[in-house]
Amino acid sequence: MAVTIANFECHGLYKADSYVDTTDVRVMPADEWDAAVAKPDKNKGQLLSAVKARCQGAIKGHGQLTSEQRQLLGVIDDDC
Repeated sequence: MAVTIANFECHGLYKADSYVDTTDVRVMPADEWDAAVAKPDKNKGQLLSAVKARCQGAIKGHGQLTSEQRQLLGVIDDDC
């Protein structure tokens, strides 16, 4: 399930809408993560809480991710 993010909801998006696939989690190695966020021109800040909530809602709804993957993303299952 893809979640739509409008360009006004996230700095650095140039298309009117972008999409996040919430059915797949890829863990970035720590050294790559550190290098990526260290570049001021590449680091656009955090996502709005409304966008995070839409992603978390989609993750809860489709049930495609493992418990470990949901935990990595900070998704808490209400029924657990």
